[in-house]
Amino acid sequence: MPRYAIARFPTPVLNSPTFTMCFGRDCLPLDEQQLLRPIEMVLFPDSKIQLVENIDSSLIWRICTQEHPCSDPLYIDERFVAFVDEHCPERIQDLPSVAIITQRLLDLVGKRYIWGGNWPQGIPQLLQWYKPVVKEENLDALVQDTWQLKGVDCSGLLYFVTNGSTPRNTSELVEWGKPVCIAGKNCDAIIASLLPLDLIVWKGHVIIVLDRPTAIESRMGSGVVISSLKERLQEVFNERKAVDIYTSKESSFVVRRWHPSQV
Repeated sequence: MPRYAIARFPTPVLNSPTFTMCFGRDCLPLDEQQLLRPIEMVLFPDSKIQLVENIDSSLIWRICTQEHPCSDPLYIDERFVAFVDEHCPERIQDLPSVAIITQRLLDLVGKRYIWGGNWPQGIPQLLQWYKPVVKEENLDALVQDTWQLKGVDCSGLLYFVTNGSTPRNTSELVEWGKPVCIAGKNCDAIIASLLPLDLIVWKGHVIIVLDRPTAIESRMGSGVVISSLKERLQEVFNERKAVDIYTSKESSFVVRRWHPSQV
């Protein structure tokens, strides 16, 4: 019989069952870009989870969840969750207004870019339950923050400010909401057609429109930053083609309008 659980805390989800290989040592297995790639996302408290398989009678479970539909295996540590029956309801996803989302975005300026991160306050249980060999105060600041997933990646920024009401990954965001027609338009013409919270997106990154002068995003190496919308869009134009329907066959980008008050 399937087992179910709900997240008691913000719950890290990995694409590998080897949590102790990611945490619990004197250093993290960061790649050349200083990213912890096994991190998939963070489930919000009260997220419902189906426990598919226990791994080697350990604390680790393979899971699936409507919060993050994924064909690849996903794993959690059971200490983050409470066991429930299958009739437990799914988490309520309340989408905030444009004004509230915009203020939440502004409040996150300066937060660190963390691969797989969408809970900027961080998860202190990771340092408690997977203690580093060295004292916490002796860890590098980047390692401390990464150990706790204290930051957001590009789509994680949007996911957090919308209470998890938007898709977690850019591979889904490129088809989220409705397309804004941008094919064949120049930079100024595209900007003239944009509304706050429109997404400039391709598989791999998303930029959020704050207003016509400015954009916000979480960038590798920089964290959450505000920039000139025109300058940032021109940078995208230098590398990608504006299209109305995203295709991975060419270097392209789309603009998607998704907030119900603006669609």
